[in-house]
Amino acid sequence: MDDDSSPQNKNKTGNQPVQTDSPSYNQYIDADYQKKQKKKKLLVIFGSALAALVIVSAAIILAVLATSSQDNSTNSAQDNVAIAESCDDETCFELHLRECSPAEYTFEEEGISKVEYKITGAAEIGCLVEVAYLESEYLPEAEGKNMTCDFDNTIDLQSAVQNVFDYPDDYDCEGELVGVFEDSSEQL
Repeated sequence: MDDDSSPQNKNKTGNQPVQTDSPSYNQYIDADYQKKQKKKKLLVIFGSALAALVIVSAAIILAVLATSSQDNSTNSAQDNVAIAESCDDETCFELHLRECSPAEYTFEEEGISKVEYKITGAAEIGCLVEVAYLESEYLPEAEGKNMTCDFDNTIDLQSAVQNVFDYPDDYDCEGELVGVFEDSSEQL
C-alpha cells in the first residue's frame, strides 16, 4: 500500500495528498540539526582562534626571553665589573675568587708596587681576572699596563698570582702586561 493513497493523506476528493501550512516533524529535526552544526562550527572557530592566540603569545614570550638572555650573556663581563664588590683585604678577595663572583682588590706595598685585581666571571680553569699594574718600582715598564687571565680558584691568591706570572700561557693570559713579564724573565 502506497503512503500517498492512504486515507489520511488524501483530500476530500481523494486524488491529491493533503498539504498543510504547518512544518513537518522532519523540518523541525532538520532545523535543529542545522543549529547544532552552526554551534559546532562556531566552537571550532573560537577554539582555533584561542589556540592561535596562545601559540602567538608563547612565541612572543620566548622571543623576549631569548633576546634578554643574549643581551645578558653579551654584557655579563661588563655588568659584573660594574657591580663588583670592593674588597679591602686579600681574604675578602679570595672568598670571591673561590666562587668567581665579581670583586675588586688593590694590592699595595708602599713605594714598591700597586696592583689592581678584578674578577669578571667564570673561566675555563677557574675565574677570569683582570690584572692592572698601577705602580711598580721593580718593573716600571709594567705601569699602566694590564692583562686578563684564568686564575686557578682552588688555591690561595698569592699562589694563583705566582702561577699566572710564571706561566702566563698556561692560564690563557692576554694583554700588554704579558709581554712585560715575558721580557723580564728573559733578562734574568
